[in-house]
Amino acid sequence: FAWGIEIARRKKRWKEKEEEMRKQSKEENQEGKDRDLSLQEVYHDSSLRNSQPKQVFTSAAAFGILVNDIVTIMMESDALGIQVDSVDDNIFQWNVKISNFLGTPLDEDLRKIEKR
Repeated sequence: FAWGIEIARRKKRWKEKEEEMRKQSKEENQEGKDRDLSLQEVYHDSSLRNSQPKQVFTSAAAFGILVNDIVTIMMESDALGIQVDSVDDNIFQWNVKISNFLGTPLDEDLRKIEKR
């Protein structure tokens, strides 16, 4: 029961943060008054300057997908060996911690890197 309440609170905070980011981006963008900004424009990472991904989903759909994904991972964190949470209630940025991967290809790759 408590977990369900926590998820509902987080969803509300994520939605508020997404709306705040979109509003801020519209204010910074002179042309934004007449159109809905893409997620790429709302959450702009300057390190991705030359990358131009095609917008496939609406902003609302993309938000919903991210929320569903993060909630699913949070609920199954023990089984997956992955802990995830949003950064400052921003659904577009996640902190991810991976554990319990001994004997997996990831473990082998990390051991190779460690030997370098």
